[in-house]
Amino acid sequence: MTHEIVPREDWLSAHKALFEKERAMTHAALDTPRAKRRALPWVRVDKDYLFERPDGACTLADLFDGHSQLAIYPFMLTPSSEHLSPGCSYTMDHANAARRHFEHADLAFAAPAPIEWIEVVRARMGWTFPWVSSGPWVSSGEGDFNHDFGVSFTRRIARRPAPSTITG
Repeated sequence: MTHEIVPREDWLSAHKALFEKERAMTHAALDTPRAKRRALPWVRVDKDYLFERPDGACTLADLFDGHSQLAIYPFMLTPSSEHLSPGCSYTMDHANAARRHFEHADLAFAAPAPIEWIEVVRARMGWTFPWVSSGPWVSSGEGDFNHDFGVSFTRRIARRPAPSTITG
């Protein structure tokens, strides 16, 4: 493929036009799902979920750390993980800077890995935000937080083929 060589002004005009089309496509693709996510009903959390931090066990309520809201990001790190999820790592790399702008909310990360492994990864990556273990060994194993909120899968479920289409 050969490309036409044009003056900078022509290139800039074409670039801006393409950018506006890409921007419109992004909004068209994301605005509806984002609105639907914000409109999802809430669920009352009646279980006393336990997590583990370096200083010991903590409850879900403890993770709020005095804030009225909490977002928990499920990090894909298991006891046998040898590689970090690029998407999760990207999010975590940017989370520290963003956290200081939260007035009424805090952000915690949870992974179904032992806290000792989490701390090794956190130190290696230089991350300083709250990160807790949500593995089944933290509590009785009943009502595991990750499973209850649909962010963890059994091996049987993970082996299922992905759906060919996504609806909704």
